[in-house]
Amino acid sequence: MALQTKSLALLIAAVAVSAGLVGYYAATQGPTIFHALAASTTTTDSGTSSNNFWGHPQQNYGPQSFQQRPPGGPAGALWGNQQITNISSGTTITITSASGQFIVFGNPSDNGTASGTLTFTVNSELSSGYVLTLSSGSVTINGATYTISSGTAQMNIFANGIQGQGTASSGSTFTIRASAEGNFSGATTARAMLDFKTGSTEYEVLLSGTITG
Repeated sequence: MALQTKSLALLIAAVAVSAGLVGYYAATQGPTIFHALAASTTTTDSGTSSNNFWGHPQQNYGPQSFQQRPPGGPAGALWGNQQITNISSGTTITITSASGQFIVFGNPSDNGTASGTLTFTVNSELSSGYVLTLSSGSVTINGATYTISSGTAQMNIFANGIQGQGTASSGSTFTIRASAEGNFSGATTARAMLDFKTGSTEYEVLLSGTITG
Protein backbone atom coordinates (compact mmCIF):
# COMPACT_ATOMS: atom_id res chain seq x y z
CA MET A 1 0.00 0.00 0.00
CA ALA A 2 2.87 2.38 0.88
CA LEU A 3 4.49 1.60 -2.47
CA GLN A 4 1.26 2.35 -4.35
CA THR A 5 0.81 5.60 -2.44
CA LYS A 6 4.36 6.67 -3.29
CA SER A 7 3.87 5.80 -6.98
CA LEU A 8 0.62 7.80 -7.07
CA ALA A 9 2.36 10.79 -5.49
CA LEU A 10 5.18 10.62 -8.04
CA LEU A 11 2.63 10.44 -10.90
CA ILE A 12 0.76 13.49 -9.59
CA ALA A 13 4.04 15.38 -9.24
CA ALA A 14 5.06 14.46 -12.80
CA VAL A 15 1.72 15.66 -14.20
CA ALA A 16 2.05 18.94 -12.28
CA VAL A 17 5.56 19.52 -13.62
CA SER A 18 4.43 18.71 -17.18
CA ALA A 19 1.51 21.11 -16.88
CA GLY A 20 3.84 23.79 -15.61
CA LEU A 21 6.23 23.28 -18.55
CA VAL A 22 3.37 23.42 -21.05
CA GLY A 23 2.08 26.62 -19.47
CA TYR A 24 5.53 28.17 -19.53
CA TYR A 25 6.07 27.25 -23.20
CA ALA A 26 2.69 28.63 -24.17
CA ALA A 27 3.35 31.85 -22.30
CA THR A 28 6.82 32.37 -23.78
CA GLN A 29 6.50 30.81 -27.25
CA GLY A 30 2.82 30.99 -28.09
CA PRO A 31 2.62 34.70 -28.96
CA THR A 32 5.67 34.44 -31.21
CA ILE A 33 4.11 31.62 -33.20
CA PHE A 34 0.74 33.32 -33.50
CA HIS A 35 2.30 36.65 -34.38
CA ALA A 36 4.24 34.98 -37.17
CA LEU A 37 1.08 33.34 -38.46
CA ALA A 38 -0.82 36.63 -38.34
CA ALA A 39 2.00 38.40 -40.13
CA SER A 40 1.93 35.83 -42.92
CA THR A 41 -1.82 36.17 -43.46
CA THR A 42 -2.53 39.85 -42.75
CA THR A 43 -2.99 42.14 -45.76
CA THR A 44 -3.35 45.89 -46.07
CA ASP A 45 -5.11 48.19 -48.51
CA SER A 46 -1.76 49.09 -50.05
CA GLY A 47 -0.29 45.60 -49.92
CA THR A 48 1.89 44.10 -52.60
CA SER A 49 -1.01 42.18 -54.11
CA SER A 50 -3.07 44.01 -56.68
CA ASN A 51 -6.07 42.07 -55.42
CA ASN A 52 -5.69 43.87 -52.08
CA PHE A 53 -5.34 47.27 -53.76
CA TRP A 54 -8.36 46.93 -56.01
CA GLY A 55 -10.42 45.07 -53.45
CA HIS A 56 -11.49 42.49 -56.04
CA PRO A 57 -9.95 39.26 -57.34
CA GLN A 58 -8.34 39.87 -60.70
CA GLN A 59 -10.28 37.10 -62.34
CA ASN A 60 -13.49 39.08 -61.83
CA TYR A 61 -12.35 41.36 -64.64
CA GLY A 62 -11.41 38.61 -67.06
CA PRO A 63 -13.48 36.37 -69.31
CA GLN A 64 -15.88 34.26 -67.30
CA SER A 65 -15.63 31.29 -69.64
CA PHE A 66 -13.77 30.35 -72.80
CA GLN A 67 -15.36 27.05 -73.75
CA GLN A 68 -16.21 25.28 -76.93
CA ARG A 69 -19.68 25.98 -78.28
CA PRO A 70 -21.81 22.87 -77.66
CA PRO A 71 -22.94 20.98 -80.81
CA GLY A 72 -26.15 22.50 -82.11
CA GLY A 73 -25.82 25.41 -79.72
CA PRO A 74 -27.27 28.39 -81.60
CA ALA A 75 -27.23 31.97 -80.44
CA GLY A 76 -29.71 32.49 -77.65
CA ALA A 77 -29.36 28.94 -76.32
CA LEU A 78 -28.71 28.57 -72.61
CA TRP A 79 -25.58 26.75 -71.53
CA GLY A 80 -25.51 26.34 -67.79
CA ASN A 81 -26.90 29.64 -66.52
CA GLN A 82 -25.46 31.75 -69.33
CA GLN A 83 -26.80 32.59 -72.76
CA ILE A 84 -24.84 32.11 -75.97
CA THR A 85 -24.74 35.44 -77.78
CA ASN A 86 -24.41 36.03 -81.50
CA ILE A 87 -22.40 39.06 -82.63
CA SER A 88 -21.87 39.71 -86.32
CA SER A 89 -18.46 40.19 -87.91
CA GLY A 90 -17.66 43.86 -88.34
CA THR A 91 -19.36 44.87 -85.10
CA THR A 92 -17.40 47.40 -83.05
CA ILE A 93 -17.28 47.41 -79.27
CA THR A 94 -16.00 50.55 -77.56
CA ILE A 95 -15.25 50.80 -73.85
CA THR A 96 -14.97 54.38 -72.59
CA SER A 97 -13.87 54.85 -69.00
CA ALA A 98 -15.84 56.91 -66.54
CA SER A 99 -13.28 56.27 -63.81
CA GLY A 100 -9.90 54.62 -63.58
CA GLN A 101 -6.87 53.97 -61.41
CA PHE A 102 -3.34 52.68 -61.78
CA ILE A 103 -0.65 51.23 -59.55
CA VAL A 104 3.00 50.62 -60.31
CA PHE A 105 4.01 46.98 -60.04
CA GLY A 106 6.34 46.47 -57.12
CA ASN A 107 5.40 49.81 -55.58
CA PRO A 108 1.67 49.91 -54.75
CA SER A 109 2.03 53.24 -52.97
CA ASP A 110 2.79 54.78 -56.38
CA ASN A 111 -0.75 55.06 -57.72
CA GLY A 112 -3.17 57.55 -59.21
CA THR A 113 -5.87 58.15 -61.78
CA ALA A 114 -6.13 56.64 -65.26
CA SER A 115 -8.56 56.80 -68.16
CA GLY A 116 -8.96 55.31 -71.58
CA THR A 117 -11.02 54.47 -74.64
CA LEU A 118 -10.65 51.08 -76.30
CA THR A 119 -12.34 50.01 -79.53
CA PHE A 120 -12.52 46.38 -80.60
CA THR A 121 -13.76 45.06 -83.95
CA VAL A 122 -15.22 41.56 -84.34
CA ASN A 123 -13.37 39.79 -87.16
CA SER A 124 -14.75 36.26 -87.13
CA GLU A 125 -16.66 33.69 -85.11
CA LEU A 126 -15.23 30.39 -83.89
CA SER A 127 -16.72 27.48 -81.96
CA SER A 128 -15.08 28.83 -78.80
CA GLY A 129 -16.00 32.48 -79.33
CA TYR A 130 -14.88 35.43 -81.42
CA VAL A 131 -11.64 36.79 -82.86
CA LEU A 132 -11.22 40.55 -82.36
CA THR A 133 -8.80 43.29 -83.26
CA LEU A 134 -8.10 46.22 -81.00
CA SER A 135 -8.56 48.73 -83.76
CA SER A 136 -8.11 52.06 -81.97
CA GLY A 137 -8.02 53.85 -78.64
CA SER A 138 -5.75 55.36 -76.04
CA VAL A 139 -4.88 55.00 -72.38
CA THR A 140 -3.86 57.86 -70.07
CA ILE A 141 -1.77 56.91 -67.05
CA ASN A 142 -0.57 59.48 -64.55
CA GLY A 143 -1.10 62.29 -67.07
CA ALA A 144 0.70 60.59 -69.99
CA THR A 145 -1.40 59.43 -72.95
CA TYR A 146 -0.49 56.34 -74.97
CA THR A 147 -2.18 55.74 -78.33
CA ILE A 148 -3.06 52.18 -79.24
CA SER A 149 -1.03 50.98 -82.24
CA SER A 150 -2.39 47.46 -82.71
CA GLY A 151 -3.86 44.57 -80.79
CA THR A 152 -5.66 41.26 -81.00
CA ALA A 153 -8.14 39.66 -78.61
CA GLN A 154 -10.60 36.83 -78.09
CA MET A 155 -14.16 37.07 -76.79
CA ASN A 156 -16.00 34.09 -75.32
CA ILE A 157 -19.20 32.57 -76.71
CA PHE A 158 -21.28 34.41 -74.12
CA ALA A 159 -19.81 37.72 -75.33
CA ASN A 160 -19.18 38.85 -71.75
CA GLY A 161 -15.41 38.42 -71.52
CA ILE A 162 -12.50 39.64 -73.62
CA GLN A 163 -8.80 38.94 -73.26
CA GLY A 164 -5.98 40.05 -75.51
CA GLN A 165 -2.76 41.96 -75.99
CA GLY A 166 -1.37 44.85 -77.99
CA THR A 167 1.12 47.65 -78.49
CA ALA A 168 0.93 51.41 -78.00
CA SER A 169 2.99 54.53 -78.59
CA SER A 170 6.39 55.02 -76.96
CA GLY A 171 7.13 51.32 -77.48
CA SER A 172 4.54 50.28 -74.90
CA THR A 173 3.08 46.78 -74.68
CA PHE A 174 0.11 45.51 -72.74
CA THR A 175 -2.30 42.71 -72.03
CA ILE A 176 -5.97 43.36 -71.40
CA ARG A 177 -8.91 41.59 -69.78
CA ALA A 178 -12.39 43.04 -69.89
CA SER A 179 -15.85 41.97 -68.76
CA ALA A 180 -19.35 43.28 -69.39
CA GLU A 181 -22.20 43.47 -66.91
CA GLY A 182 -24.32 41.19 -69.10
CA ASN A 183 -22.71 40.95 -72.54
CA PHE A 184 -20.95 43.30 -74.93
CA SER A 185 -23.91 43.21 -77.30
CA GLY A 186 -26.53 44.59 -74.92
CA ALA A 187 -24.85 45.76 -71.73
CA THR A 188 -23.95 49.36 -71.02
CA THR A 189 -21.21 48.98 -68.39
CA ALA A 190 -17.87 47.21 -68.42
CA ARG A 191 -14.55 46.93 -66.63
CA ALA A 192 -11.12 46.53 -68.18
CA MET A 193 -7.81 45.69 -66.55
CA LEU A 194 -4.53 46.26 -68.35
CA ASP A 195 -1.02 45.13 -67.51
CA PHE A 196 0.70 48.04 -69.25
CA LYS A 197 4.46 48.38 -69.65
CA THR A 198 6.26 51.42 -71.03
CA GLY A 199 10.01 51.69 -70.78
CA SER A 200 11.09 50.08 -67.53
CA THR A 201 7.84 50.88 -65.71
CA GLU A 202 4.96 48.44 -65.51
CA TYR A 203 1.48 49.53 -64.47
CA GLU A 204 -1.69 47.76 -63.55
CA VAL A 205 -4.60 49.84 -64.84
CA LEU A 206 -8.26 49.38 -63.94
CA LEU A 207 -10.94 51.16 -65.97
CA SER A 208 -14.69 51.20 -65.36
CA GLY A 209 -17.03 52.72 -67.88
CA THR A 210 -19.61 52.43 -70.63
CA ILE A 211 -19.99 50.27 -73.73
CA THR A 212 -21.05 51.60 -77.11
CA GLY A 213 -21.35 49.77 -80.41
